[in-house]
Amino acid sequence: MSLTSIIEHTTSTSGSVFLTPRKRRKPSPEPPSEPVPTSADIFNWVLKPEATATCFIRDVLNLRQNAGEDFYWLKRVPCRNVKLVGLIVGVQILEKRIIYTVDDGTAVIDCQHRCANTPPSPTKPSQSKSKTKTDLQAKNQHLANGLAPLPKPLARIGDHVHVSGKVVQHFESRQIIATTIEKSSSSNDQPLHWKEVLELHNTYYSSSEPFIIPTPILIPPEPNQLVTQVNSSPVASATASPAKSVASSHQSPRKLRHPSKLRSRDLTGITFRIYVKHFMDNYHTMLTNPDTTDAEDSNSDSDCFATPTKPSRRPRLDDQTPRRRSAYDATNTPRPSRSGILDVDVSGTSGRGSDSTPQLRGFTLSFLRRVPELHDMARRVVKAETKRRARDAKKKTTVKGGSANTNTSRSIPSTSASASTSMPGSEVSTAARMKRLWRSTIVHLAKEGSIVLWEGPVYPLPTDDDSIFGGPWKSASQSLSRTANTTAISVFSTASERSSNDDDDEEVVLSDPEANEESYVSLSPQFFAIEVEKVIKSLAAGSKSTGKGPTKQRILAYFRRDDRWQQIGEWQVQEALNVLRNEGRAWDDRHGVWDLIL
Repeated sequence: MSLTSIIEHTTSTSGSVFLTPRKRRKPSPEPPSEPVPTSADIFNWVLKPEATATCFIRDVLNLRQNAGEDFYWLKRVPCRNVKLVGLIVGVQILEKRIIYTVDDGTAVIDCQHRCANTPPSPTKPSQSKSKTKTDLQAKNQHLANGLAPLPKPLARIGDHVHVSGKVVQHFESRQIIATTIEKSSSSNDQPLHWKEVLELHNTYYSSSEPFIIPTPILIPPEPNQLVTQVNSSPVASATASPAKSVASSHQSPRKLRHPSKLRSRDLTGITFRIYVKHFMDNYHTMLTNPDTTDAEDSNSDSDCFATPTKPSRRPRLDDQTPRRRSAYDATNTPRPSRSGILDVDVSGTSGRGSDSTPQLRGFTLSFLRRVPELHDMARRVVKAETKRRARDAKKKTTVKGGSANTNTSRSIPSTSASASTSMPGSEVSTAARMKRLWRSTIVHLAKEGSIVLWEGPVYPLPTDDDSIFGGPWKSASQSLSRTANTTAISVFSTASERSSNDDDDEEVVLSDPEANEESYVSLSPQFFAIEVEKVIKSLAAGSKSTGKGPTKQRILAYFRRDDRWQQIGEWQVQEALNVLRNEGRAWDDRHGVWDLIL
């Protein structure tokens, strides 16, 4: 066999071998492209503090202004506010602003800082002593010339400052409307600023990728900070008085300034309605949870408005010091030395100590008028409104009058009307105005749905033996004293007893209560939830035939059939439903249909 045939045979054999083709790889999916922000999106972003660009002054002068919205482009990054570090080389003080000329080694720019004119405080006379003679002379010179004193600059020439503000166009150049100007705390601030800006130019400003609005990074608070905020009270106080920490978990009533501390401009009918409503809201709560009220009032910041009172000779209820007893007849029935407020017969049944819960009762107009603090406040409101009307009438007569004699003759009735409150014969008119104020207050509260008519038991009027009262407006120096015969009122402390004698020494005689007098109760969510629960039960029983369950709108329509509930609103029904849901007494489905939990 020749060599040629061998080569041909080898070639033909090798040509018949088929190689297995490689598997094609699936093309890798392209990452989802982020949407390109619009000009409006970019403009909304540059208004945020995190969009402030740290740069050189040269960069500010070379910014490219956007065509549509009011912002600039620092290469590929949009910005509107910038942050600079430089040396002050000039200060120009104007009447309402100061212009600082700042140089950072790359360029020079003016930074305009507006100054807020703060009027001098009249309650700080000690500041005048600390002023130097030169400052006083300069100020007097400005006042003599009719010019206001110029503002003081935040920094002087030669100081290194940090400037942050908005870039604005100023003729053919640019300025910065500075929001903050702070002196540098170290001489290394400017070199560190240079280093930071150069790094931003290399990695961020000069990047070839299109600009995408960065997503804000939300840093969750550390657990230690949460624990510190929750346990803000000292540990020693919590361990020393565990009962006080338990009482603080209850929701405390809203605190109001004591009525005797109100100024004349605050003595209006609206303020009086707020205080009457506050009394009706918290009086029953105070009787139900007296310990909670004591604990909150003793540590409340609002006690700073309390009026200091003279020390009482009556022993305190919490005084445990043994004292010598006075002589008494051995035939007398022994009585307890002191009693708690829960022992008071407010429910019409015998007291059961701390196990009894006072029954909800209504307020009559005669009862409210005999609350000492509300009575004194009504008197002050009436007198304040009388003085305001007399003052307005005097102004009108002064404007209309053409001569001094006419003004004098017309001002005499106003003076006599304002002084009539201190005359003995004006007692009837003052009492009548106070009664009208009380009636208008009750009518307004009923029309706005804050109170409703009550058909149950009412609080009895105080007797001559009821000399100690307590309520939500207590003084810091007086605790809630209780006696077994305490059946009614007062919302305030004895600190306000002076308010009745501030204006005059007259006593307004209250009329006797009417027979079958109407009573009212505050429409709180807790009380209204009981009525809403009854309506849900009634509507649920009737829904079996109609197929319509009790929704919020049907509950409101059911209430408004009765004249007693004509003034309630939808939000009051919603508050009552929320109370039922939170207490586990009712629930609602996704269609808003409510049902009771058995």
